[in-house]
This record gives sequence, structure tokens and C-alpha cells, in this order.
Amino acid sequence: MIDKKDIELLNRITTVGAQNAALVLTKMLGTPIEVNFPDVEVISVEEILDTAPDRDKLYGFVFCRFSGDVDGVAALLLPESSVLTVLEAFYGRKLDSIRFMNDTDFSGVKEVGNILIASFLNALSNAYNITALPSVPDVAVDELAIILEDFSLILMAEEKTELVAFKTRLVPQHREDAIFGTLLILFEPEQSIKGVLQKK
Repeated sequence: MIDKKDIELLNRITTVGAQNAALVLTKMLGTPIEVNFPDVEVISVEEILDTAPDRDKLYGFVFCRFSGDVDGVAALLLPESSVLTVLEAFYGRKLDSIRFMNDTDFSGVKEVGNILIASFLNALSNAYNITALPSVPDVAVDELAIILEDFSLILMAEEKTELVAFKTRLVPQHREDAIFGTLLILFEPEQSIKGVLQKK
């Protein structure tokens, strides 16, 4: 299990990742964006299945694999309200439900997820002088229970059990409604987060 020192290291990495994501999003969208990862915890795949709230609610899900000196998977979970805020604040799209998303909307959500995931992996790579290159992400919209069940089956089949969950918060300028989500990072079994952090 990771300890308090490891959590502090992760917090420093996420601070850098958040700054990088904010710069990229601000440049891409032409409006200032604040990004932060206010909380981090390490949980098992079983725990996220058992404790996830709002299991019947719609969520957006961006998923990719990463490879290099460390391998694993990364994902971003966004509740429906946050997906709708992303589409309106970043792309000027107003929808009543994410069920009505078109291909352009999916691409927009995928791009935001890709930036957040890549920014974290870049910060991790720079901190430990390693490579962790993300693949092209996939994006989906469904009930949270279905997303987590499908995701967990993939992870368990590949014997990935240790999951690092980062609370995620984006605040577009001149908006009161922040965008909340959860960034999930999982390493290959032989490359646990503890092992990565001990490379320092």
C-alpha cells in the first residue's frame, strides 16, 4: 500500500499535470480554464464497484491505454451534468441530455479527456524520467453501473487490481458551474503505483 509520502508525491505530480492541462485547454478553447485535482486515493477495482454512487445515472467515459517504461490504462469519468457543461462552455452546444450527443460532441468530450489524461502522464514521465504514452482514447455514454461493470471486467481479465483515483475539477472563466470528474489510473500488476513512485 502507498503511504503518506507517496500521496504527497502524487499530489505534486497532479499539480503539474493540472497546470499543463489548464494551459492546453486555455489555448485550444480561447478562454481561461482552471484545472485541479483536489483529492487522490488508491482503491481496488472491487471497491469502486461496491461504493460508486449514482449507479443508475448517465455518465461520460473516456478510456485509453498507455505504454512505454510503464504500461496501464487510464480513464476519465464525468457525470452527465459535467459533460453538458463541457459541451456548452467549451463548444457552445446546449443539450438537454447526453443521450442526444452527436459525433462532434463525442469528439469534444474525447479531446478534453485526452488532454487531462495526457497531462497527468506527461507530468509523471517528467518527474521520474520514464515514458508513458497514451493511445487514441475511446469515449462512451451510458449508465454508471454499466460503464463500471464493463471497465472492471477488462481490468480483472488483465489482473489489474490497484486503482489510483483523482478527483478532477475544471472551472471555465465567467461560469459558476464547475466541471467535476474522476481520473482513474491503473498500472500493470508488476508496475504498481508504489513501484513507480519508488523510482524517484
